[in-house]
Amino acid sequence: MKKTTIIFFLAFLSSFTVWANKSIKPSMTFLIEYDGNRKENFLQLIQLQYNTAQDAIPADTIATIGCDFAEKCLSSKNYAAFHKLMFVFADDTLFSPMFGKNAAHSVYKIKVSDSDISVVDQTPWFSRDDNPYAFFRTSIITMVSELLGLFVVLLIFGYPNKLRFLLAVLLANIVSLPVFTFGVMGLSNSLLGWLFGMVFVIFYESYFVWHFMKKPASFGKIAMLVVFLNFLSMLAGGAFLFFNMTFGREMNAWFL
Repeated sequence: MKKTTIIFFLAFLSSFTVWANKSIKPSMTFLIEYDGNRKENFLQLIQLQYNTAQDAIPADTIATIGCDFAEKCLSSKNYAAFHKLMFVFADDTLFSPMFGKNAAHSVYKIKVSDSDISVVDQTPWFSRDDNPYAFFRTSIITMVSELLGLFVVLLIFGYPNKLRFLLAVLLANIVSLPVFTFGVMGLSNSLLGWLFGMVFVIFYESYFVWHFMKKPASFGKIAMLVVFLNFLSMLAGGAFLFFNMTFGREMNAWFL
C-alpha cells in the first residue's frame, strides 16, 4: 500500500509541476470588422500589454495571435492589467484605445476604420464557446487520455478487473464533463468558477468510481488517481492546442 501511495504521489507531483508551468491561462477573443479595403491589407495583429493605464511603454507583447481570415483573432496568456491592439497593414499601422481585461474568457468587438479603431467589450457573464465542435473535441481528448492513462496504471499494478474500472471512469466523465462545461463554468466566466468546477469534478468522479467499484481502495487513493487522470487530460488538451498552433488549421480544421 505504501508503494502505491508513493507512486501516485510522484505521478501527481510531476503532473502538477508541468501544469503549474503551463497553468490555466485566460483567453481573449477579438471579433473584427473592417471598413473599406482594410481587411485585404491586413498583415499582422500585435497585442501590447501595460501594467497600468498610464504606461507609455508596453511591458510585454503578444506578437503571434491566431487569426482566421483576420476576422476572429485569439490570444491566451497570463495577461497584464491593460492592453492595446496594434494592427499592421500593408500601407500603415493603427493602434486601438487602451482597454482592461474583463474575465477569464473575454470577448471584444473591434471596429477598424480608415483612421481609427474602436473596442467594445462583449464578454458574456457566462462562459461560452461559439465553436459547435468544442465540447465534442474536449470530451474525446479527455476520455481518451484518461482511459489510456488508467489502463497503463492498472497494468502496472496488475489490477484484475480492468474493464469495470475503465467503465467506471468513462461513466463518471459522461456526467461530469457536461455539468462542468455547461453548468458550473456556464454560470461563472472566471477562474473561481473553474476552481469550483474542478472541485466538483474531482469529488464526483472519485465518489462514483469508488462506489461503482465497490470500494477497491480507500477513498483518498481513488481521489489521487482521479486527480492524476484529470491532469493527464489537461496535458493532452494542451498538447492538442500546441499541435494545432504549430501545424495550422488546414490539417485538422474539421476537428476545431
